[in-house]
Amino acid sequence: MRELIAGFKFHADFALGRSLSILLAERLKGSWEAPLERPVLVPVPLHVGRLRGRGFNQSLLIAKVLAAECDLPLATQHCRRLRATPSQRGLRAGERQLNLRDAFALAQPPQVFPHVVIVDDVVTTTSTVDELAGLYRRAGSRRVDVACLARVS
Repeated sequence: MRELIAGFKFHADFALGRSLSILLAERLKGSWEAPLERPVLVPVPLHVGRLRGRGFNQSLLIAKVLAAECDLPLATQHCRRLRATPSQRGLRAGERQLNLRDAFALAQPPQVFPHVVIVDDVVTTTSTVDELAGLYRRAGSRRVDVACLARVS
């Protein structure tokens, strides 16, 4: 799985990314049957500098496939990354938390989504998704879930 995600994320293998995203969508389909439970998908935002360097946001590409395959709304401009942060790769859990503190912000005034699903490619220490989940909970979201291609512990 490590090589597959690396091929997508670092070598722009979009067909591979789409295939992995479709597999994730198949796993998630039917998870939110009740109309009131239908979540809004929120991809982890990249800082504009990293986006320019990589050329794409892998979390956004995954979220677009999930939105289409699962018939869910997608909020692409609701959350933004305020500052460039060093890569999380190689950092320990505490360093990752400090690295991401106050790195994200919601659009103002924040629209309250009762149920949010944060979409990322890989979740390691949960620092990124914890930071984002806190923003959404403080804004009034009652439920925050995470959808990712891989969970590394």
